Amino acid sequence: LLFQIDGDKNNQLYCWYNCSATKPSVTAETTTDTKEPTTQELAIAVAPLQDGRIKASTTAKTPSNVRENWFKKVYEKVAV
Repeated sequence: LLFQIDGDKNNQLYCWYNCSATKPSVTAETTTDTKEPTTQELAIAVAPLQDGRIKASTTAKTPSNVRENWFKKVYEKVAV
């Protein structure tokens, strides 16, 4: 699961590995004169990779090419 939190002042990007999700809850309301968004919730389970990692995220030191390609391919930290 690759995502970004809207409004994050640091513009941080996140990656959670091996995710599975439940079926979202569905609710309905009568239409009124106002437009309030209806939200849905689901639970996400994250399982570790073989090396134990479950997530990755960017920092202020993340190279620009990593940030630019974040949503093109699942991020895998390059071994040094």
